[in-house]
Amino acid sequence: MDLGAQPQQIRFRLPNFTLVVVDMQNAFAKKGGMFDRNGLLDATKSRRVITTIQAMIATARRLKVKVVYLAHEYDEEHLNAGGLDSPNYWKEIGVASSRLHPEFRKFQFITKGSWDSRIVDELTPTADEIVIKKTRYSGFTNPELGKTLAKSRTKIVGFTGIATNVCVESTLRDAYFAEFFPVLFEDACLQNGPSMTQAATVETVRNCFGWTSTSRQFVQALDDIV
Repeated sequence: MDLGAQPQQIRFRLPNFTLVVVDMQNAFAKKGGMFDRNGLLDATKSRRVITTIQAMIATARRLKVKVVYLAHEYDEEHLNAGGLDSPNYWKEIGVASSRLHPEFRKFQFITKGSWDSRIVDELTPTADEIVIKKTRYSGFTNPELGKTLAKSRTKIVGFTGIATNVCVESTLRDAYFAEFFPVLFEDACLQNGPSMTQAATVETVRNCFGWTSTSRQFVQALDDIV
């Protein structure tokens, strides 16, 4: 199967491909979520990304392509978020903004059991799809991701989700270091920050860490084999 990837063509067999959906949670994609309350959400763009990923997942499910979800989530006391000696304590938005803005604490940003931490309704995983929780930007900080990909004999990993330049890029880079072939579906991702950060990640992936493609090319490639 050919994804029409850039900068080089990349071919693969479906049994060796897994689609990874990164942090498509209310926190990052919905009004009232963590990004929205911190002034980081463009709801128009997030809705478009949700719809795009929805179409990709529908095609993947129809053809029995593996789909794995990542979700950023802390325990109720945020004990696994890191303390004063952790950079995560100072930089991660859910931890830092709740500390700096006490009025935000009631929203329980990306906390287990909260609305904020849930995957958006439009992309609810099926009972047989795997959801891997993480407490840092890269999904590979939870060993279950690497084990899951290895168990399914995955070689090509497709990436979608939010934010392109943070958790998506972090996980994609680690996939490259773990000897997987990463493909970023650029229109199925949304950045944190100005559009230049999206462009920078796309360029960096193409030049150094993998390949890029689009949702349309993914759906077309799968439809062509039916």
